[in-house]
Parts: sequence; structure tokens; C-alpha cells
Amino acid sequence: MIRSIGLVTFVALALPASAHAQTTFAGETSCGKSTTEHRLDAESQPGHSFALRQGLCRFTKAATINGVAQVEETYTGTEEIDGDVAHWRGLNTTKMANGDRIFLRIECTSKVAKDGTETAGECKFTLVGGTGKMKGLSGSGISKQVNKTDPNSPWAFTGSYKITL
Repeated sequence: MIRSIGLVTFVALALPASAHAQTTFAGETSCGKSTTEHRLDAESQPGHSFALRQGLCRFTKAATINGVAQVEETYTGTEEIDGDVAHWRGLNTTKMANGDRIFLRIECTSKVAKDGTETAGECKFTLVGGTGKMKGLSGSGISKQVNKTDPNSPWAFTGSYKITL
């Protein structure tokens, strides 16, 4: 399951945030195949497996947060596939144009086809901090595949954040 909430898969069209002010955001991201993946099948249950994955997402509708544009996002996490349902948990790091980073936790669920492709993905994410201008960042949001039947569909995300100085 490819996770992006880019900021996720994530940060979107937002104005600079002042201390304690909530700011909403929205955008889209697209993730390629995992660059690293280790999968183990559970012998006791056919169709049940666990995976550790890492990969890169690019923003198809890049945005700014606290006045800085998103560049790309790395996802790292675990996935459990049980029959036709996949559950993903991970940590994402969004690289910003000025070199700052944003950190988020993400949990997703998707449907798994017989050929192993995953569709109808939906995620919840929590912004848990950052570096530089993103220090003190917190917030949350959701992300969903734009086309629920296309495994290569971009992910649309929405949420809100604040920066506490």
C-alpha cells in the first residue's frame, strides 16, 4: 500500500501560520512503487502477510505551509494484508523547499485485488513536528485515493495545522 498523504502525503495551499492559529490545507500527492520492501507470508493463514516498506511520493498539487513549499515525501511503515484488506501504519517525512522537514504518523486501509493491487485507499494522519520554520507544528487530516478503482491514482489530502512557538 503506498502511503501518501503527501502530507501526506500533505501540506497544501495554506497561508503562513501565526502562533496558535489553525490553518487548513488541501492538496494531492502521487507515490511510486516502494523503493524498499520486505514481505513475509504467514504460513498458518493463506492470504495473510506482513510487509515493511519505504518509498518516495511527489506532490502533484504542491502547497506551502508556514510560507514554505513542499518538495517530496518519504514514507516508511508496516503493512498487514489479510485477504482483500490491507492496513498500513507508518511515519512520513516531508521535505520542504528550504530544507526543513515535517514529520507525520499515518494509518491507512485499502482493498486488495487478487493480483495484489491496492485501491480505495483511505488514511488518517497526525502532524507531529518538524524542523526550522516547521518546529512546533501539530495538526491532523485525511487522505483518499482520487480514483478508488485505479491503484496508480493520486491521493487527495485535507487537514488543519497550527504552529506553536
